[in-house]
Amino acid sequence: MSNDGYWFGVIPVLAESAAHYGIDANEIARAGAIGQILHMMGPTSAPLWVLLGLVKAELGDFQKHALRWGVPVSAAYIVFAVITGAISVP
Repeated sequence: MSNDGYWFGVIPVLAESAAHYGIDANEIARAGAIGQILHMMGPTSAPLWVLLGLVKAELGDFQKHALRWGVPVSAAYIVFAVITGAISVP
């Protein structure tokens, strides 16, 4: 999925659905931004395939290395967002 499709297609639907449960759209946007860290590591990212072709690397090898950093960084972002109040915990 492209970034445009994600931000202009998926996030508005999630924000509207979350509003029914009292969750502010800004929190959905913040959570979506945190998810972008891992988004570009997926196989549907066209720039990733160009990069892998240029450096002659395999997707699986790249993901094994990148997920070692991406998952802890995403978790740290989530913890920081909760601590600062950017995202509330129900």
